[in-house]
Amino acid sequence: IPTFFQYEASADRGNSSKLLVNCLHNGKYAINYSDQELKEASLVWICNPNNPTGTEIPKDKIIDILQRAKGMVIVDECNYEYLRETIINLIDKYSNLIISRSFSKNFG
Repeated sequence: IPTFFQYEASADRGNSSKLLVNCLHNGKYAINYSDQELKEASLVWICNPNNPTGTEIPKDKIIDILQRAKGMVIVDECNYEYLRETIINLIDKYSNLIISRSFSKNFG
């Protein structure tokens, strides 16, 4: 948190349990999932760049999460045009990675 509100709404519609992780630390956005959180999560949903902060999550941080997560990791790159580096080249390397994109934001 903060993140795009529809991720939580989707979990609610699916009657899924969820753990919201505070990613604001001393006024700065940073993802810091514990090993326990990543072990227990069946799905980790990351918005990159983050909405609403615009913060870009570094590729090495996403790789770390992919390597530690037991479940699927969805990286929403809906606004990938604003990233310095996309993770699209990792899709064949990590079987637990799903990347989502959309035409609705920047092409509509």
